[in-house]
Amino acid sequence: MASAHINTSFIHPQLTRNTQNIRLLSPHSNTKELNFGLETFNINKCPKYAALSYCWGAQSPPSTIIVNNQSFLVSPNLADALRHVWSYLHSDSKENKYLLWVDQICINQNDEEERGDQVQLMRELYSESSFTVAWLGTTDDESSIALELLTRKKGVYSDPRRGMRLHAHKQQRKEYYEKRSLLRKLDDRPYWKRMWIMQEFILPPKLLILCGSTGVWWDDVQRSSGMSYEFCIHMAPLFKRRYMMHSETVNFQFIKLLNIAKYRACTRPFDRVFALLGLAMPGDLQGLRVDYNVPAQTLYRDVVRLLERIVKSEKRWMQLTQDLAEALELLPSERVLTPPTWQWPLNGTGDIERVTDNQRNLCGGPEQ
Repeated sequence: MASAHINTSFIHPQLTRNTQNIRLLSPHSNTKELNFGLETFNINKCPKYAALSYCWGAQSPPSTIIVNNQSFLVSPNLADALRHVWSYLHSDSKENKYLLWVDQICINQNDEEERGDQVQLMRELYSESSFTVAWLGTTDDESSIALELLTRKKGVYSDPRRGMRLHAHKQQRKEYYEKRSLLRKLDDRPYWKRMWIMQEFILPPKLLILCGSTGVWWDDVQRSSGMSYEFCIHMAPLFKRRYMMHSETVNFQFIKLLNIAKYRACTRPFDRVFALLGLAMPGDLQGLRVDYNVPAQTLYRDVVRLLERIVKSEKRWMQLTQDLAEALELLPSERVLTPPTWQWPLNGTGDIERVTDNQRNLCGGPEQ
């Protein structure tokens, strides 16, 4: 969740702290401009809503929309998304079917405490949405074809190197690699590289992938035998984990998520932890509060202590502390921790021995 334009004069509808309340957007009818209402609802009792997953992108020049009869500055990519999303969702309806949740507008980005409270609700917010729209950006001819490739029937798009008879001659091989190139370009869009989109893409029960005015539903991608996307280094891991969560009911350990996501883009180091909370197994970091005001070293210590009961080997504990320290961009002097309360099996026989001074030094020495 990046930093927003400073809409310091905008007055958000009140949200009570530490509650299940969220804000939702509704479009004002009979207007061609981006004009919305913004209301507060309890997440367990609110109308049907869609959530928007998108890349904030460049912040300048900002675009102006109207929210509750006040001017509100948003990033250009969000303005494009709002135009296409409302048009796509309500083009064939006589009345508005869905409200919309958008982090840049529905959360007061100038209030760190509110941001923390709302981030704490992310798992529920995306899981309880009627569906989520994954906005890839504006369209071009190539992106439209690439989306369609994900849902077409198998055969024409099979890999020629696997000896498929449909690709017996050079022209068919050429067509295959041209189409593969289109998917690679789609995979290279900034959306797929963001930290926050992991939970936004994986958690929702229903998902619409939208690029300009071209959209495909996740269910159609999953059911089809379209062109393989395994070579797409950004899309493929997300597709795989979404399938694992919804089709195989797999839960993800925070430690593995932290390692998987280490190269994803985010603005604030804290978000390398907070953006994964919604995906992690509920018990992993139970009790951790999202607080952007604590020192990074405090967050580091709190996360490690919560995971001590799960990590029961020297190798995994060392990997956790290293990955977490790098994610939070801590200096070596800020990584000091005492070893965990349990002891490692050091002699290879499975017998538990006490931590020696040498192992204690590996952990960074005694806590200051």
